[in-house]
Amino acid sequence: MNLTERINVALALPGVPVSVMENPTDSGKINKFIVIIPENDDITYADDKPLDFVEGAALQLYCKGNYLGFRDEVTNALIAADITISSRRYMEYEQDTGYHHYIIEVAGVN
Repeated sequence: MNLTERINVALALPGVPVSVMENPTDSGKINKFIVIIPENDDITYADDKPLDFVEGAALQLYCKGNYLGFRDEVTNALIAADITISSRRYMEYEQDTGYHHYIIEVAGVN
C-alpha cells in the first residue's frame, strides 16, 4: 500500500473529507477537510542496489474554529498507523475563507 492509501485509511475520520491535490468541491460548506500533496518519492541504496522506497507528503489541514483539537486528532491517527511525522506547522488564518491552515509533513517506507 502506498503512502497516500495509508493516509486515507488512517484518516477515515467522521465528517472530514480527504482528497489528493484538490480542495473538496463543497469546501465552503464544511468545517474541516484535508488535502494530501504528494511531495517526494525517494530511493535509498545499499551496495548500489535499491534498498527502500520512501514517500513523502504534506497534509494540508483546513479547519474553521479551534484547529488544535483537529491537529491532535490527525496526529494521533497518523501515529497509530505508523506513519512518520517529520514536521508540523501553522501556516495562516485565511480571512477570505475563515479556515485555519495547518501543515503536517509525513513520510513512509513503501
